[in-house]
Amino acid sequence: LKEYYAGLIPLLTTDFQGPPIARCMVLPSFTAEYAISIERSDSSKYRLKLNYCSENYWYAQKRGNVKIKQTSIAIPSDLGLADQELFELLTSQIRESETIMMGEYGTTYYFSTTSSNGKVLTGEIWSPIETTMRDLVMITQELVDLASGKNTRFDRLETDVRGANTEIEKTLSTTTAIRNRPHTCR
Repeated sequence: LKEYYAGLIPLLTTDFQGPPIARCMVLPSFTAEYAISIERSDSSKYRLKLNYCSENYWYAQKRGNVKIKQTSIAIPSDLGLADQELFELLTSQIRESETIMMGEYGTTYYFSTTSSNGKVLTGEIWSPIETTMRDLVMITQELVDLASGKNTRFDRLETDVRGANTEIEKTLSTTTAIRNRPHTCR
C-alpha cells in the first residue's frame, strides 16, 4: 500500500502548483485514479486542473508505464472562490472517525486545502452515501466534467457549490466524520 501511494501521489499531482486551494484526489477501486486542483495565479485568476491516469495504477502490470493525462481551464473568480470556501469549511471540521469505514470496493476521496496559517489540511472519505459529504463528492464530479469539457455551465456549478456550502454548514455537526490522514502534498 505504501508503494502504491508513493508512486501515485506524485503522478496525480504532476504540475499542480503551490499549496492546495481546493484539491481532491479520487481513487476508485477499478477505474483510473484522478485528481483536480483549483489554483490561483498571482493575478488572482483561477484555473481548474484535472490529472488522470491512463489506467488504474493499482492494477497496472507495469506502474512505470502509467501516464498522466492533463487538462486545464480558466474558471471565473466567483467559482474558484466558492470552491475554496467549501473546501475550507469542510477541512476545518476534520476529526478522527470513531470507526473506520472501509470495504472491499468503493472510492476513496482525499480533499485538501491550506488553512489561513499555512497548514495543509486533508480529509479522507470512503464512498459516502446519503450524507452531506456526498454533496462535496458531487461537486467534485461536476468540476471533473467541467475540466473535461462535458459541462460548460460555470454559473450553474457556482450555484451548486454555494448551495452545498449552505447545506453543509447547516448539517456538518451531524454528518459522517472525515478522518484526518496525512499524506504528501505538492
